[in-house]
Order: sequence, then structure tokens, then C-alpha cells
Amino acid sequence: MKKLIVILALAAIVCISAFAADIQIGVAQNVLNTSFLLDVEGSHFGFETSLGLPVMPLAVSGIEAIFKGNSSSDDSGTESGFIARGEGGEGDEGEGEKKSGFVIPAGAMANVYWRIGMGKKFSMRLGIQGDIVGLFGPGYIWTMAFVGPSVGFNFKFNDSFAMNFTGAFPIALVLPDEAKKYTSFYYSNEQNAIGAIFLAIYGGIGAVGCQLARLSFKWSI
Repeated sequence: MKKLIVILALAAIVCISAFAADIQIGVAQNVLNTSFLLDVEGSHFGFETSLGLPVMPLAVSGIEAIFKGNSSSDDSGTESGFIARGEGGEGDEGEGEKKSGFVIPAGAMANVYWRIGMGKKFSMRLGIQGDIVGLFGPGYIWTMAFVGPSVGFNFKFNDSFAMNFTGAFPIALVLPDEAKKYTSFYYSNEQNAIGAIFLAIYGGIGAVGCQLARLSFKWSI
């Protein structure tokens, strides 16, 4: 994973220094996160990256909590609010729960691409994309990432505004077990049953979903 990050970083530097013709910022949405997007697009190559939060799921959870009331959300709204609690410590369950709570806050994406089928309004992109999602909290880190080939379709409404739809395939899903470690990444500093369940749902299924489809709107700067 570290080698992949270095390769992506070097590719980004090359794109920015040698090929950059247009720098765009925008908003991207995938299955989980609403993200801030930076896209450096050259005449033939480009690099894009984003960082975001699960804004829509959190908004839905907040609305549910309002309607259910504080007492109800404390009992049953933890999962929908992207908050989970581990087992309490001996002698003081409440204190243990407070210490072991965590929130799912963020996800990130990096995509190095080659532009093909270029036209005045439309272009197609082939690249390598990595997506990472994680659960972070007091003393807790759970992260999961997938890498795979990507294909994107970019449409320019005018010189300043563009839309992009990109999909990637997490290639670890079809690789043998001994090769998966090169295209997927998992890290946890805490062994917790509830955390493992949340990571399997949000990190596993979520990270795969984040790779499969992403829609963004961008403005040139």
C-alpha cells in the first residue's frame, strides 16, 4: 500500500508539473461520501483526488434522531447515526462505552488517468483508482482500501464547468488470496466485534461501492 501511495504521489507531481493544463475543483458523490474534489487535467494525462464525509447518511440519521427523540436514538439510533460502542469496562459499563465509542467520518479517493477519445466537449479516461474509507475515534482506527482500473466519462458544459462520471473495479475481488494484498489494504489498531461488523459493512461493502460509481461536478480555477 505504501508503494502505491508513493507511485500515485509521483504521478500527481508529474501531472501537475509537466502536463497540467486545467486545474478544477468541485464536489463528488459516491455511494457513501460527499467529497471535495481536486482534478488536475493535462492534454493527455491527469490526476484527481477527493476527501469527504458521509453527509447524506449522517443527515438521514440526524432527521431520524429528531423524530425518534433523544431517548429512542440513544437506544436504537446508534447504528443509523454511524456511532457504535464497544463493551464497557469492568465495574463501570457506562464509562467503558463512552471510551470505546467511535464515529465513521471520512473517505478519500485518488485516481491517475489517461485521456482518450478526446473531443471539444467529451473525453474518456482510463486510469488506476484507489478508495479508502475508515472509522476513527478515541483510540480507534479501522481503515479499508481497494485499488483497481477505472474508466471515466468527462463532459464540459463550457470552458469553466464540467461533469464527470467514473467507475472503478476493485480488482482484489477476483484475485487469488496471495495477490489480494497488493490491491487491497486493511488496518485496525483494536480488535472489537462491533467495530469489525461496522467495518465489514461500511468499510468492505462501502469501499467497494465507492469504487463502482462516482459522479462529480467541477469548476475550473
